[in-house]
Amino acid sequence: MKMRIMTILLFVGIIPTIVISLLYYRVSQKNFQTDRDQLNMHKVQAIQSEVDALYSMHMAVLKLLARNSSVRTYDLKKIKPMLADMEKTHPMFIPIAVDRRGRQVAKTETYKMSEIGDRQFYIDAMGGKEEVLSEVVVSRSTGLLTVIMATPIHDNDGKVTGVMQGSINLMQLTEFVTHLSSKELSAFIVDKDGKIIAHPNKDFVMNRKDVAATPYFKKGMTGTPGVEEITQSSGGKSIIYYSLDKKTGWLICLETSERTGGDRKIEVLWLTLLSFIIALAAALAGYHLIKRIVNSDAQ
Repeated sequence: MKMRIMTILLFVGIIPTIVISLLYYRVSQKNFQTDRDQLNMHKVQAIQSEVDALYSMHMAVLKLLARNSSVRTYDLKKIKPMLADMEKTHPMFIPIAVDRRGRQVAKTETYKMSEIGDRQFYIDAMGGKEEVLSEVVVSRSTGLLTVIMATPIHDNDGKVTGVMQGSINLMQLTEFVTHLSSKELSAFIVDKDGKIIAHPNKDFVMNRKDVAATPYFKKGMTGTPGVEEITQSSGGKSIIYYSLDKKTGWLICLETSERTGGDRKIEVLWLTLLSFIIALAAALAGYHLIKRIVNSDAQ
């Protein structure tokens, strides 16, 4: 009877340890997911700040050029060296002066002149819109997929006489987000039409991968940052963190494979199992110790 009572007491004492181990697993897993999501959302916001700074810097350059007296009077001999210097300082950016007829009249010697009077970004800037960001277009100078920023050129009376435009091709934008990515995390940008315009996987950019139907794009374009789990065509799952950049209208995204957090989940699981095994080993050792004591007393 004594043996039975002591055995019951031992196992009653060990049950809380097992329960605590299981609770530890569940709480740790939930805390890990929360910490991971908060950390990655901070990373998305940091990337958004980088994109915002890129846009703001280049738009400021365009406005500075548009206000220059040589640009306002279309003094081509002075404009071209100025544009060449700007291109050296901002290698991602190609500044171009366009006259009131839509003809490119000044750019660096590397690129041919084109007529862009029918382009919507030109029409908007000629209409007086101070900051214009185009949809993705095929550059008539380089043949590359490009986004254009533009601002109007005014004469001394305030009349719009032309447009100062600047172009960034999508491969340059892709290099920009690739630099912001890592082995576990892929930063990418989606335009307002739901097409990927920058991604470490260049095929997504060249093929203009369309994600307009995805839940994360639809939710992201409402302006509310968030997290969405998606299933890839291969069957694997990914987690997308997203935030809308209101200046550009682009959705800034960060993608991580669900497996990225797998190591941490396995670690928590192993710790839980180890706790359980230790508790079980302690119970068995205690049981045999009690048995020996009881047998010794019986003798």
